[in-house]
Amino acid sequence: MNDSAPSVTAIRYIIGDASDPPTTDAPALLMHICNAAGGWGRGFTGALSRRFPEPEQAYRAWFRDHELDAVEFALGQTQFVRVGPHLVVANMLAQTTFRPLPGKVSKLALPALGRCLTRVAEVATGMGASVHAPRIGCGLAGGTWDPIERLIEQHLLTRGVAVTIYDLPTRE
Repeated sequence: MNDSAPSVTAIRYIIGDASDPPTTDAPALLMHICNAAGGWGRGFTGALSRRFPEPEQAYRAWFRDHELDAVEFALGQTQFVRVGPHLVVANMLAQTTFRPLPGKVSKLALPALGRCLTRVAEVATGMGASVHAPRIGCGLAGGTWDPIERLIEQHLLTRGVAVTIYDLPTRE
């Protein structure tokens, strides 16, 4: 971490909807996990698409055209999509498939997630942005939070990037 980077020592956890981060004039980056099989629309991506159509459109074009354009569409790659004057969405390819796997097998690729988070840190630092996300990798991808949290700490907090994780309110 350089001397001008803010001192960030912990992830901030709040109750709220990550697809609707607070709007301010400060730059923000909303990160989420996508699969590397071309599927979109379940889990957080569905909520994201209801709010911002651009990330889904960009992801589908990336998947469809990657062989023609020689733009790599593979685990560990991240696509950045501007959805507002101060908000960018990071489509991180860190889930192997969207099809259900037998049993409770994780589809999350932790090494790929680490590569994605490194890229998110670079872009967030360049923008002077905070990073916002749901508990990535813990829903349809089947991951557990502890190793994901450690990756976020390792790749974002150590670079001075402020991270807010959103948990949906519990339904009563």
